[in-house]
Amino acid sequence: MVFTKLQHNLLTKRITRLTLTTLFFAVTLDFIPHLMAFVFGKPTGKQLFLMSLREKHQKRLGQETSQKMDDSMMDNQAKRQKLSEIDEIETIEGDDFAGNEEIPRTIGTFGSNSSRSTPDFARCESPSLQSFQKEIQGLKAEIASVKHESKILTNENNVLRGMIEHLQQQIDDLKKTIGEVDTKATSHIGEVKKTMHDRYRSFYPDEPVLESEMIDDDLEYSLTFGETSREPIIPAYNLKEMFRQIVECPKPISVVLKRFIRKMITETIDVEVLALYTASSKSPKFTSFPVEIFVDLREKLFFCLPAREQNEDLRQFLNYKIKDVLNDMFKEARSKVKNPLSPNNGF
Repeated sequence: MVFTKLQHNLLTKRITRLTLTTLFFAVTLDFIPHLMAFVFGKPTGKQLFLMSLREKHQKRLGQETSQKMDDSMMDNQAKRQKLSEIDEIETIEGDDFAGNEEIPRTIGTFGSNSSRSTPDFARCESPSLQSFQKEIQGLKAEIASVKHESKILTNENNVLRGMIEHLQQQIDDLKKTIGEVDTKATSHIGEVKKTMHDRYRSFYPDEPVLESEMIDDDLEYSLTFGETSREPIIPAYNLKEMFRQIVECPKPISVVLKRFIRKMITETIDVEVLALYTASSKSPKFTSFPVEIFVDLREKLFFCLPAREQNEDLRQFLNYKIKDVLNDMFKEARSKVKNPLSPNNGF
């Protein structure tokens, strides 16, 4: 297959563009799982640090709080025990001095010498309790700070989620674009192949010319339909002599081949029989003609050319020309059978 420089450059650009687009798509797909893991569950380094710091602080604070509460309970218990001992002493002394009204009862009183009162525990706050309250206030401030940071992280997560959704939309658009580009590229390649196919069916650039001197004097070709065919044996044609009769002057090799085939078919097969054939193997209405019987003729003419002119593209081009001339003759035969008096046919 022969491509022009413009077609080659166009295909190269499209293939390069498709490769770069596919590479960008692959890199984007590799980046998305990291964002998804970050947004939907995987903590960041900052979050891990805060969680570790919070756990250590709570553990230390719990130990200190438990120790302070134990100390406070022990202090209160000691105070209650002391008060109980004082009450017992007052009871005993009260019994001893019950008849003496001059002795003031001042033992065990708080703030008054004339009457007995209950101690005010609200005024007896220990330093450990005040420290505990300060710790609670510090924890509240830290909790407020953590809530604020959590709110900031939530907002950041929402922004990242929006970015991921935008990237996903871009990926979907990219997939659609790649599909469209692939479809267009496939269609364009098919069109180029069809164009080249049609081009070689109708025209071969720099087609070599066949001259009478190129054909050997004893080169012959016999048209037969196989050993088992019931067709009569056809005498062999001398190709050089036939060239001089129907071609006369140098012509492109495809022209020589078509004229040889037309002469042999016309002299061998009747028009009524010829009208029943087709060169296509897919036609259900007509019998497929054995095109391969002219392969030997094609090869003999092909090897008459100089070696530099012989190539597979030319051989394929000659195959197309064999089918073309046969189809033309079959159509002319059917037209002749349908309109016997019409002069517009090749018979």
